[in-house]
Amino acid sequence: MRTKKRSLRPRLAVRAVLLLVPFICGAVTPTFEKIADLTTVMPEGFGAMDRPFVTFTAGVSLDAGTVTFSGRNDLNRSGIYRRFTGPLSPLQPVATEALLALPPVGAFRFNDFIHFSTDGGTAAFSASFTGAGFSVGLVKGPSGGLSMVASSADPMPGYAATFGSFDDVSLSNGQAVWRSQSGNGSNETGVYSDLGGVHAVALPGDPVPGFPGGTFTSLANFGGVAVDGADIVFSANSSSPTVFSRSGIYMKSGANLSMIVDTNMACPGSPQETFATGERVALHQGAIAFVGGCRFPNSLLRVGVYSTFGGLHTVADTHTTAPGTGTPFTDFADNFGAGGGGLSIHKGIVAFVGYTGPAGQPVAGIYLESGNGVEKFLAAGDVLGGRTVADLRLRHESLDTNPLGGLSLAFWVRFTDFSQSIYRADFAKPVRHAVALPDVSSNGIADVAMLRQGSIRVEIRDGVAGAPVRTMIFLSNAYVPVAAAALPDSDSNGFPEFAVLARRIADGRPVVEVRNISNTPAPRDIWFGADSDPIAMSVIAGDADNNGVAEIAMLSARHSDGRGRVDVKNAFGPANANTIWVDAGLIPRDLDVVEDRDGNGVPEIAILSARRSDGRPVVEIVNAYGTPNRNTFYFMSDSTAVDLAAIGDADNNLAPEVAVLSRRNSDGRGVVEVKNAAGATNPRSLWVAAGHTPLALAVVADADGNTVPELATLSTRDTDGRTLVEILNAAGAINRSQLWYSAGFTPRSVIVLDDLDGNGVPEAAVVMIRNSDGRILVQSKNAAGPPSGTDYWYSP
Repeated sequence: MRTKKRSLRPRLAVRAVLLLVPFICGAVTPTFEKIADLTTVMPEGFGAMDRPFVTFTAGVSLDAGTVTFSGRNDLNRSGIYRRFTGPLSPLQPVATEALLALPPVGAFRFNDFIHFSTDGGTAAFSASFTGAGFSVGLVKGPSGGLSMVASSADPMPGYAATFGSFDDVSLSNGQAVWRSQSGNGSNETGVYSDLGGVHAVALPGDPVPGFPGGTFTSLANFGGVAVDGADIVFSANSSSPTVFSRSGIYMKSGANLSMIVDTNMACPGSPQETFATGERVALHQGAIAFVGGCRFPNSLLRVGVYSTFGGLHTVADTHTTAPGTGTPFTDFADNFGAGGGGLSIHKGIVAFVGYTGPAGQPVAGIYLESGNGVEKFLAAGDVLGGRTVADLRLRHESLDTNPLGGLSLAFWVRFTDFSQSIYRADFAKPVRHAVALPDVSSNGIADVAMLRQGSIRVEIRDGVAGAPVRTMIFLSNAYVPVAAAALPDSDSNGFPEFAVLARRIADGRPVVEVRNISNTPAPRDIWFGADSDPIAMSVIAGDADNNGVAEIAMLSARHSDGRGRVDVKNAFGPANANTIWVDAGLIPRDLDVVEDRDGNGVPEIAILSARRSDGRPVVEIVNAYGTPNRNTFYFMSDSTAVDLAAIGDADNNLAPEVAVLSRRNSDGRGVVEVKNAAGATNPRSLWVAAGHTPLALAVVADADGNTVPELATLSTRDTDGRTLVEILNAAGAINRSQLWYSAGFTPRSVIVLDDLDGNGVPEAAVVMIRNSDGRILVQSKNAAGPPSGTDYWYSP
């Protein structure tokens, strides 16, 4: 994620360009943390009886960066465990500690653990017992405060029988939901909740919504229960006097029961086919992912993964080519432990287990969909931690936001040497933004600001010597930084300003805090709606509403369906707010400010999105104020958008232009496509060096003196990870210049600085993290070649 700054009048500084990628897909490289393996001792506290795990039994759950899993040792002792670690690497070594172990509640003794779910430090799990007077039960509570919810000695609401099982346990906001069968061996099934006391959510004989005369006949489908907030989703079979059998997925919110999909519905994108089944559900913020099937009458079943996020659509099915294999998927989900599920959804991103290979020889992989199509995360044959992967599993709770606002994925892996491990992968590392500033140190040279994590500290350094100038503290550690930008003097006190976009950890609400670079007067906070996640921010220095005050444009994604919107508010005084919606069916990625392309005196905003149906990059250009007057431009198909930049009029046709850096899906090669923002698009393509992964894009104000601005592309060489910035003319002859940066570093972003050394050439500065110790380096080089440039060091 990154922030940009553009102006229609003389600029304070060249805009900052910061790395923008989706949470998981694109150029973000995950950091893997091994949570436990078969050398890890089960920490039961029994001294000499503590033995290493020999297997992991019932899946893995993720809750705000904490991984919970169950396992067994060679003495057949089992438990549920969690590991407390920081959400992002590098992680401090913390011993795995028991969440639940023998002996448990009162005089009862656990014999084994079957299903479990965690939320907010609380666990709900089903277990078998010895010496308890009952065989199975459902237990809930924090470690050290467990209580029995129900057991096989308790009556099963709706039947003259007692509970026989507690399956597919799911927990959210203190409410446990599960599926049960009775203990008398008959087909007495139901979905139950303990909210306000144990009661039935749905039972056979209950009427089925959307099916006149239909009633539920069975609620025993495997993996078919999930709860999130007040929503409960479950799969079920039904029939009516005229229809022998149907199956479907249903949601209950309070007293309202609705049908999500059933076997009478047409499959998305194929009206001739109907759903044949639906099970293995996952749920987050009202969006459902499930494994189902579609087929023509009397034809073979086409199994697939489906999502309702942004509208019911196919994530992948057995007609979809599995990325990196060249062959279609053959099956989905898994039966890991009890209630494994094999798929998870969080903020619209779907993670699922998919299989390829011939019948009887399945090849497992974990794949992800987040609006850029399906991408491979990890598959059998890949190497992780020096060992070759043989099999992979995940559950409906395997994706979650970590406390720093990034996304994490927890999973089980078996290797070809038959060892097993529990891993967590972290995406979207802590935000570290470098921003070009005006001359704060008053030495005639632009300065550099670095946005840091923690309490959102901004360090300002001299642009020549790198000497510290000022440190500014924004908000508090109750907020996670998303983006930063330099502002003109919007409050007319003679000092430029600095803005930080952050999300409040408690509820995710976006806020922009603006401070004078002089550190006085007091900061002011600009709040945005709590129903969306912030993505990026741009400064409209050209004043869209003509009141003499710069505006802040904030791009976000709505929680309910991921739809993007841009909120424009004045940086000082009355907000004079304006909201611009991204077209439905698009996943928002980034924004930038474009000079007035339609001649109405109002600057425009360029919004980069990915088309949900196929991931194709799309740019919408809309007026920042007043009538949107929308123009939509499509960029290269079968590619993944990485970055966006507005570059002014590069081809001298009096129309500003936009550039999109994307990655070709077939081979990963980067390309920058430049198109006019109005009228004829005048397209041209600038290819990044082959064998490199593209990361970010920046605009250079004419490094080679030919009156044409350049584009700087940041990439890493695939063979060794070495950082490269290529300077390419935005129009005419490319006149490629390559700038290599220090080895042993992982790049995060690139910014362009006004001529620091007085040789008439701007500098390209790369923010990098040293692999050996995490120390941050901003290394600048002349955009037209030598001299070698300057290093600015920051602590980790």
